[in-house]
Amino acid sequence: MLSNAVVPFQLDDAACRWVVDTQGSLSLDLKLRQLLHVLCRDLSQTSLDSVVAQGVGGIHRLLSRPAEQLRSSAQYLQRRANIPLLLSGDLELSERFSMRTALPNQMGIAAAGGEAAALAGKIAASEGRALGFNWSFGPSLDLDINPANPVVNTRSFGNDVARVSQCATDWIVATQQRGMAAAGKHFPGDGVDHRDQHFVWSCNSLGLAQWRGSYGAVFKTAIDSGLMSIMASHITFDAYEAETGRMSSGLPASLNHALITDLLRGELGFEGVVISDSLSMAGFACLGDLSETIPASIAAGCDMLLFPDDVDATVAILKQAIEDGRLSMVRVDAAVGRVLEMKAALGLHKAADSDAGEDAEVSYAQDAADIVANSITLVRDDQAMIPLSAVTHRRILLLMPKLRESGSGPLPQLAVRQLLEAEGFEVHQHEPGMPLRIEDYDAAIYAIGDEAGSAKPSLSMPWSSLHGAFPDSMVRLWRKLPTAIISFGTPYYLHDAPECLTLINAYSPIIASQAAAVKVLLGRVPARGISPVAVTYRPLHQIIAALGSG
Repeated sequence: MLSNAVVPFQLDDAACRWVVDTQGSLSLDLKLRQLLHVLCRDLSQTSLDSVVAQGVGGIHRLLSRPAEQLRSSAQYLQRRANIPLLLSGDLELSERFSMRTALPNQMGIAAAGGEAAALAGKIAASEGRALGFNWSFGPSLDLDINPANPVVNTRSFGNDVARVSQCATDWIVATQQRGMAAAGKHFPGDGVDHRDQHFVWSCNSLGLAQWRGSYGAVFKTAIDSGLMSIMASHITFDAYEAETGRMSSGLPASLNHALITDLLRGELGFEGVVISDSLSMAGFACLGDLSETIPASIAAGCDMLLFPDDVDATVAILKQAIEDGRLSMVRVDAAVGRVLEMKAALGLHKAADSDAGEDAEVSYAQDAADIVANSITLVRDDQAMIPLSAVTHRRILLLMPKLRESGSGPLPQLAVRQLLEAEGFEVHQHEPGMPLRIEDYDAAIYAIGDEAGSAKPSLSMPWSSLHGAFPDSMVRLWRKLPTAIISFGTPYYLHDAPECLTLINAYSPIIASQAAAVKVLLGRVPARGISPVAVTYRPLHQIIAALGSG
């Protein structure tokens, strides 16, 4: 897999001079602040004044904020920053409430096939630029190998190496053509372990040959497409050190010199910015005192640190590490240079306060509708329940969890009931724990919108939230009623309900996916999606054995 490095920052003479002059003008304190990327939840003027005064290299804002607030805060920050800021967002997420155009998550995009990934990258980047973002923390380059992993799943393009590589490349190229840096994550690759690095460091347990033929191939393809940045995760990859004769450190990539400097930069040829995953994650914080782990992350090869809790304290820690020799100025200057080069490659040295994106009023509604329509996947309909008719099956028993939540709080309830009622069905939404009179209904529909994300211990079928606490959670309806499961999230409910004869995967809970899934259920349109993962049950060791061997 060795090859010449691909340099992602093609700078003209003026940009090169700006990088050199800017870096030369910075004190040690200001250099170290350029290596910090902070989270700004509060977009009030007082908060913005405070964060811009810290002189950090970049700021992350949440897409749950109103669009105008995001747009105006970006302009406010850039006009007051002495050095233009990298302004990041998680633009690959499906429920991005500030964006004008709703898109499926990565798995839904992969299911749609064709030009879906390129279109989605174009839409997300164009609309993100109009809100002042210039750095997309995506796409995920992870492979959804372990169905029990709750944090990869729908955030990935699936587990087929060729499909994931193509989707990732299409997204990256479309994103970066519009002046938005992409960040591939989560190196060396999530999705093998069942654990979530938000709570504990996790492990990529593949052998080196298997990794090179799978994750390594995906990351290499992304790098060769010109990927500007990569996020180093709190995930270990012990096989690299063991099989290349290095002394094993047992450390995750965010702290591992061998994984970043030797594997990522040396073997894969990556020359862009490496940013750590969040320092507030337990997968990082549990590994040692911050006075040790913060400078170790920079020394290992990370150019930026994501979400330090205290900027001044972090700078003080880094200064102390330089003074006592744990962190070299050569390494610091290399990291600062890369950060400034990426800013120049994005043109921030020329027009940092401009969104520089396409017209904010351009409509991508039809493109998004095409992606959604092509993503809906009919896993099975062995009872010929489709097309479902309000004439023959008017009385519908609908089972949905009463609450939808992400790691950051509540989410909007699904609109499946309203969509069915608009088609003439009489819909009764079951109250968990209440008695069921099966004879009162003609058909049952389970509708669950549970995507992958942080703070989710499991994406298994939420029986207690659907039927009620034990023993009600053991109730199964399909032997007594025609029953369908529609998943607006994880594609794996066939693992939990193998006897249910009708299953539709819609991948995302956005309203367009809900409406498209109902149309498929009613037989109005065919299901065109091709599943990005195998949804029939296979033991994990069989999935791993099927991976490429390099």
